[in-house]
Formats: sequence, C-alpha cells, structure tokens
Amino acid sequence: MAVRPEETLQAPWLRFYDPGVPARLTYPDHPVHHLLEEAARRYGARPALLFFGRPLSYAALETLATRFAAGLQRLGVEPGTPVSLHLPNCPQFVIAYYGILKAGGVAVPHNPLYTEREVAHQLADAGVASPSPST
Repeated sequence: MAVRPEETLQAPWLRFYDPGVPARLTYPDHPVHHLLEEAARRYGARPALLFFGRPLSYAALETLATRFAAGLQRLGVEPGTPVSLHLPNCPQFVIAYYGILKAGGVAVPHNPLYTEREVAHQLADAGVASPSPST
C-alpha cells in the first residue's frame, strides 16, 4: 500500500518509507507472552535462543518463563506491578522478561552497567518498589 500525500502532512516521516512499507500495521489483540506460547506450541523443539553455542528451545523457554511467573506471583506480583530487570543480554533476561509479562507485571529493564545513582533514578521513575525483607 503506497503512502498517500495527505498522510505525509500529518506524519512527514512516511515519505522516507521504502516502497511497499505500510504506513500502519495491524497488531493482534492479545498479550505479547501469547506469542511465546504460540511459538512453543508450533516450534517447541526448535531453538528460540542460542547463547555461547547452546540452544534453548521454544518449549524450554516457555516452561522456564512460566515457572518464573509463578515465582513472581508467589512474591506478590500482580497485574500492573512494575518489576525491575537488571540483566545483560542473556537467556535469563528473556526468561525473566516473558515471566514478568506472564505474571501480569510490567517489565522495567535497566542497563546492568548503570551506577547506583542511575539505577535509583530509574527505579523511582518507573515506580518500582523495593522488595520487603522476608521474615
């Protein structure tokens, strides 16, 4: 679908889109974690991640994310709870990200190289509460 001239008046960046790139996309009306669940059903044994030469299948990723979500829920994470995520680019980040979404939380990823002051600002800005000490 070509970009119409009247569209570029309200969204001037559209004139830089390559031919064939749509001005709008249609997104499915379901949570992001459903994409992982569907991929696990369709491609269970196939690799979802490859980290240092070791694959992690879609089925394993789905299982680990579900277990992580259950743990978060036991800790009190409920729909809308922001959950801070301080991990580098690794399988644990992906597991935690999808687990947070499955638990209904809001994933708030942070650069693990931030200084303490930067992390404190990011946490406050995102409304992430400090965990309460366990008894």
